[in-house]
Amino acid sequence: MEKQLIISVGREFGSGGHEVAQKLADDYGIALYDHDLLKEIAAKKNLKSEDLEAYDELKWNRFDALVALAVVLLAVVSALCFYLPKNQSGALTVVIDISGQEVRRVPLSDFTEATVTSRGYMLHIAAEGGTVSVTDSDCPTQDCVHTGTITRAGQSIVCLPEQVVVQLSGGGSGPDAVLG
Repeated sequence: MEKQLIISVGREFGSGGHEVAQKLADDYGIALYDHDLLKEIAAKKNLKSEDLEAYDELKWNRFDALVALAVVLLAVVSALCFYLPKNQSGALTVVIDISGQEVRRVPLSDFTEATVTSRGYMLHIAAEGGTVSVTDSDCPTQDCVHTGTITRAGQSIVCLPEQVVVQLSGGGSGPDAVLG
């Protein structure tokens, strides 16, 4: 079986791809097949070249545009469901865990501040206007301070060096899951 040399030249409009392909074909002594191939086939088969152009390259049609629109709409709706604030009924509770053990549970409306010491580090937690944040810590990474405020049930602030987790719970009116 004889080896064939096939070179495919990808291009964009105005990039000179046809000239590059023609030079390669001349240098290697191989045939160049381009858009003129459809005209040659149409002439041999007594067809209009316009009829074969539909097979030349993929072109966008209405269905493609509809699919693209549906994908964009699905992405926007998914993002809105994830990022928009959820309606919460019921009181939020501040829960502080140290090394996996709950040490404090206080309704957010009653919580003002707390200082926690763990593993040789100190962490200061404060609440203001329905938000909770770590305002100061002497841990080396300071990720807990840079986390910012938490405002919704399920959000948490974690300090790994101190093994402290501050989270908001509650606020939901129904169960998260029903089994059985």
